[in-house]
Amino acid sequence: MVVRTNSIPPASSLAEAATGPGYEALRFLSEQRLDHSPVNFALAWRCKTDRHSVAAMAVDAILMEGRRLLQADVDFITATQAAKPNGGNAATEPSHDALRHQTLRLADIAAHAASRSSDFGRDLSAGLFQLSGGPNSVEQIVKAMVQRTQDIQAQLNAASSEIEELRQQVEISRDDAHRDALTGLLNRRGARREMSARRSSRNSSVALCDVDHFKQVNDTFGHGVGDRVLKAVGDCLSQSLGSHTLARWGGEEFLVFFDGVSVAKAVAILERARSNLEDRTFRDRQTDEFIGSVTISIGVAAFEGTKEDVAIEAADRMLYEAKRGGRNRVVAAVSETR
Repeated sequence: MVVRTNSIPPASSLAEAATGPGYEALRFLSEQRLDHSPVNFALAWRCKTDRHSVAAMAVDAILMEGRRLLQADVDFITATQAAKPNGGNAATEPSHDALRHQTLRLADIAAHAASRSSDFGRDLSAGLFQLSGGPNSVEQIVKAMVQRTQDIQAQLNAASSEIEELRQQVEISRDDAHRDALTGLLNRRGARREMSARRSSRNSSVALCDVDHFKQVNDTFGHGVGDRVLKAVGDCLSQSLGSHTLARWGGEEFLVFFDGVSVAKAVAILERARSNLEDRTFRDRQTDEFIGSVTISIGVAAFEGTKEDVAIEAADRMLYEAKRGGRNRVVAAVSETR
């Protein structure tokens, strides 16, 4: 027995259907200057075959802004669509609902504007027909057309304002999906996006920072205090690192990306950040119990001509060396600090 499904057809069938949705999906990706990857093709296929899907409406909302679809947009929409109520990530379901609500509102606005424009066209045609009746009707019809034009313009201006508001809400939803809820810093997904977007051709560096003896803080003072300590560590590092990209990588681990900064310079910056944190003392603000100082161990690696994962793994090896060397220190490969 042969079971047929509605899955995306194999690549071999696309050449046989040069005018079908598969061809249209590939052409759409080319127009948007996006790679013909499986993930990108899946989204384009959905847009061409299910115009009423949330994904298709989200893409329409972006295109209505007058810009092309970016890879970051595809990743966000794909991740949001993957978060279904019965099998998704609970942390991303609010983003899915927000995106659906915003795109439905945008479709409503666009439909209303199109309807009003169509009405105006019919009225204009009727007015032109009446003009043939003689000069006596000219002034009256011209006044009516001018008034309708002003009304339509006001409605379009209002629609444009609401679309701009929706665009800002979509940007906020997209940003929330890349932020850590506890610290307010970028999360792992946001850090990878930032590294991909900001990496230059110059020397760059990446560092992994891990809070020393953090389990002891949790065991002694509780997870609530541990969370506040993590937030304080994030705030302190953020102040010390300035414009350099800081993210919570997971647990008590932070990632720092230095765009266009050599390992030697990154080590100097991180050493100051480590020292600034060590100089602080911590207390439980609820009980005023003394916690003491909190330190971090840091591993640094070059990020030049390598993939993100390769550089991060190298930084992780250096972090291990920092831990093994006694903690509370910055370690980089000797050859990279010269």
